[in-house]
Amino acid sequence: MAGICAVGSYVPRYRLTGKTLAQAWGAEKGAPSALAVANYDEDSITMAVEAAQDALAAGRIDSAAIDALYFASTTPPFSEKLCSAVVAAACDLREGVATVDFCNSVRGASLALQAAFDGLSAGRFRTVLVVAADARAAEPSSALERTIGAGAGALVLGSEQCVLTPVGHHHEDSSFVDFWRRDGDAEIRSGDAHFIQRKGYVDIMRRVITTVLETNRLTLGDVARVLIPAPDRASLRGLLKVLKCERSEGADLVRQIGYAGTAMAPLLLAAGLSGLRGGDRVLLANYGDGADASVLQATDAIEAHGPEVARRFTEQMTGGVELGAYGRFLRFRGALPRAEYRPWSSLALFWREEKQNIRFCGSRCADCRTVQFPRRQTCITCGGRKLCDHTLGRSGTIYTYTVDHLFLNENPPLAMACVDLDGGGRFYGQMTDCEPEAVAIGQPVRLTFRRLHEGLGHHNYFWKIRPAGADGGAWAAGAAGRGAATEG
Repeated sequence: MAGICAVGSYVPRYRLTGKTLAQAWGAEKGAPSALAVANYDEDSITMAVEAAQDALAAGRIDSAAIDALYFASTTPPFSEKLCSAVVAAACDLREGVATVDFCNSVRGASLALQAAFDGLSAGRFRTVLVVAADARAAEPSSALERTIGAGAGALVLGSEQCVLTPVGHHHEDSSFVDFWRRDGDAEIRSGDAHFIQRKGYVDIMRRVITTVLETNRLTLGDVARVLIPAPDRASLRGLLKVLKCERSEGADLVRQIGYAGTAMAPLLLAAGLSGLRGGDRVLLANYGDGADASVLQATDAIEAHGPEVARRFTEQMTGGVELGAYGRFLRFRGALPRAEYRPWSSLALFWREEKQNIRFCGSRCADCRTVQFPRRQTCITCGGRKLCDHTLGRSGTIYTYTVDHLFLNENPPLAMACVDLDGGGRFYGQMTDCEPEAVAIGQPVRLTFRRLHEGLGHHNYFWKIRPAGADGGAWAAGAAGRGAATEG
């Protein structure tokens, strides 16, 4: 029977706190505890790559086993180009994998989840990777700015080693107007909050949740985890009051990282797996242009998988660093003027160097086994010309570094590092998510897929270096399967 085999998560490093917002706009009632903020070089694609890698590592699933990748987001970096294809390449999934984007609704993750179950049930796929990521923006000083966070979640679905299997599902589409963003708008908008909460969120969510429970002859008392995303804590409190439910697994998450849009449902699932036992039921609901609700049942495998997923998610959530200044937040969003910088790009280079720059593939000498990056035609050690492809490790240690105070970017100064990669090879590149004064020779680091620049009017991605944090161990485990040579 098809089910969920692994869950992954990603919460950006930086936090915008209620204190920082109050310093910018004055003491305001309802200021958040903290909001997770995407770095200047992060977007929905880069965060989705992080969450996908986390899920594959958590489930010890070989990326070659993935048949399809579904990407969900309301903030896709491209309006015409499959973001799922970019994520698949950065995760080094095999060529020919099916890729689909689910956009324009924060309910996209659960819609993609149901489509994945349908594909598995029909026998079209054996393993599907569902990733959801959002980095939404609101007008400065607006009420929405105090609730929106960023993040990504990922689920691997298959028929073997499932930790959760579906019991029942119900959905309801709606044209109710609550939150929207017109074509060309940078920020989301909304109407009267009380009206949206009462006539939109609470009414629609109540209907789908009660229907899925009644259809399957269950009550909330039969469910071990109630996972309900909400755009704000007031809406969630209103719904729980109507449902006469005292549990609110989503409230703390919104308070600590904000409402992460499309990513919220899988992030709630990552947070809610700890403590489950085989046979326990989970209610997972989602809202956006309607709503849906699913009842899932845990298998015995949850007792090994759940605590590890929840632990890593908690480390991501609690390991954030304060931005410290509202102006820095605006720079991350690109909302402040900056010195003109025109990076150069080439479509021919995109095509020719996709394997190197996106799949992060180097080369290895067949004679002396030297691993090198960038890819070359001649071995740098023995001069041999028998070179084969080599999938590089995504972790390593800093060999040397420098700090550039002149390079134009949104978070100066810029640390550049030369890294000895685990499994062989040396990589020189930009560092991110770090304080330059804390960089040191010998420091463990990992590679992270980030936005590099905007040359040719196109989002250009490449790999950067960041300190190996709380999730470094997971990546190291995932990287252990890398470093294998493949014939070029």
